[in-house]
Amino acid sequence: MEWFGMDGMLVPTVMTRWVKFPVFEKSSFSFRAVAPKAAVKDFRVIIRKAQQ
Repeated sequence: MEWFGMDGMLVPTVMTRWVKFPVFEKSSFSFRAVAPKAAVKDFRVIIRKAQQ
């Protein structure tokens, strides 16, 4: 997960890291995350296929 401030710039945080989260293709899923700072305006979730 990447967090962005009011100016649209990336907010650096130790929370930006890859996390294994098993999900089957075309299935729904959910997760929770808390912004690292109150000044965060937006976020982006990046999903990639697991490497074998």
